[in-house]
Amino acid sequence: MKFFDLEYENNISSKNIKKNISKVISQTDFINGDFVSKLEEKLSKFTNFKYCIGVSSGTDALLSAMMALDVDENTNVFLPSFTYTATAETVCLLKAKPIFVDVDYKDQLINYNDLEDALKKYSKKNDILLAVELFGKPIPSAILKYFRNKFGIKVIVDGAQSLGCVHDKKFNDYCNIWCTSFYPSKTLGCFGDGGACLTNSLILSKKIKSIINHGKGSNKYQIKRVGLNARLDTIQAGILLAKYDNLKPKIKKCREIYSSYNKYFKDLFIVNNDFNNFSASLIAMVINKKMNLDNKVLKKYLNQNNIPSMIYYPLSISDIKAYNKNGVIFTNNNSKNLTKKIISFPIHQNITNKNILFIWNNILKLNNL
Repeated sequence: MKFFDLEYENNISSKNIKKNISKVISQTDFINGDFVSKLEEKLSKFTNFKYCIGVSSGTDALLSAMMALDVDENTNVFLPSFTYTATAETVCLLKAKPIFVDVDYKDQLINYNDLEDALKKYSKKNDILLAVELFGKPIPSAILKYFRNKFGIKVIVDGAQSLGCVHDKKFNDYCNIWCTSFYPSKTLGCFGDGGACLTNSLILSKKIKSIINHGKGSNKYQIKRVGLNARLDTIQAGILLAKYDNLKPKIKKCREIYSSYNKYFKDLFIVNNDFNNFSASLIAMVINKKMNLDNKVLKKYLNQNNIPSMIYYPLSISDIKAYNKNGVIFTNNNSKNLTKKIISFPIHQNITNKNILFIWNNILKLNNL
């Protein structure tokens, strides 16, 4: 059993992957090739955003999105205390002030009560809410609408783990820019780094396209702004297009796996059981019911029984000095607790019910010791 089984997934699309790579090589359109625009069109339709811009990584998606919204040293960015490095990293790169807000213990999304208190204390017009759809769980549009309207903020959603989750119909109206990642282990993964920014704003889409192409305007020597070299490579776009045909079957299968985990694990773990809305991302569970264990203890036991697992994340992002030294830790108690209690189990198309039962039976043995 593997935690990720990229070989199995890639084999499903191997014929078209090889075909698309060969085509890029023969046509030598390595930068801004036809596959990039074709992928952008497919992802735009898949997510119901009007515009999609492929970029070089999920991190660069966040960075270019914030640059498009004019984030600088005068901007406060409100983000969860429990998330991956890139979320805070991009805020600090632009010298903005990160305001770390705790997450809800049960679903690991930003705590809306704490967020409102933080916004009341620190926000000003055109500050940024950088919300994270951690472990593939969608954020309701009503939440984004409420905070945008009440505080005059702009919204970026970090959807690096949530491509394929089910957003409600108004989500795209209240999210200024939604960012995702094509890192190999993501719902749709390439053979390296890749990502995308999606928006309903034509103005923002044009601005992001300029930013990721060195800030250029109508030609490469007409520079309109300081930009980045952050384009999605044509080869990576070709790989993603080849794998796109497996995207919906993969999500369907992984939701079935979520359901199976929930069936067995719900009595010992906190499990968010709204699995029909999830992407095909990681399944994460909080050890908080009848198991009073540190996640490192459980992980060590699982390793001894040849069961792969991961701890996302062993340290609250708000406790990292590189990020908090010029920011504010507003709240992070749940985040600190989650670093000791959360654990992730395998979820991919090659996981079977037999695998899940094997994991479950071994955990039961530990619980009965």
